[in-house]
Parts: sequence; C-alpha cells; structure tokens
Amino acid sequence: MKLILLDRNVEGGKEELDKFYGNELNLLFKAQRQVRSFRRTKQDFYILWRLLNPLNLEMVKSERLKIKQDLKNIFYDLRNTSESFTKDLFRSKAQEFHEKYAINPR
Repeated sequence: MKLILLDRNVEGGKEELDKFYGNELNLLFKAQRQVRSFRRTKQDFYILWRLLNPLNLEMVKSERLKIKQDLKNIFYDLRNTSESFTKDLFRSKAQEFHEKYAINPR
C-alpha cells in the first residue's frame, strides 16, 4: 500500500512520512466527498485488501500511479453513485481491476 500511496517526495523524517500516508489513505477512502467528519471503517480496509491482494508486487511497482487512480475511481463510484452500488457491481469492478493489472502468462 505504501508504494501506491507514495506518489511524490516527502520532505522530513518518519513522522512526516507517516502523516503523508495517513492523509493519502483518507483522501482515497473519502472519494472526493466534502464531509465534516470522516472515519475510516473496517469495510474500507476490507475493500482495499480485496482489490490489492491478488496483485503482483512487480506490477504494483511498475503501475502504481495508475493503480492509485483506479482505486480512487472505484471508491468514488462506491461513495457517489446515484444508483445503488451493489455487491455484483463491486465484483465486476474488482474483476476488471484485477484483469487490468494481471501479469500475462508466458
């Protein structure tokens, strides 16, 4: 997850880096919603794990910026879709995401 969240140089030490990761994770989960209070939920982390678990580390290293943007788009759709975001819709988006970043067999 750190590879995906880190998209620029962060000046300072470990404390600044940890703060940066926390802010980026919040931005990912908030999905561009303008809310006064925001809490991360276990469901957010489960969704993130469900999306990232099948990915290969080498694919993440090479496509991390695209992966981050696609994750933002999925969380945006999850939070801001006018129609109900169903389990089947999530499964189809997850499958598209996994297929996009799957390593081609040789």
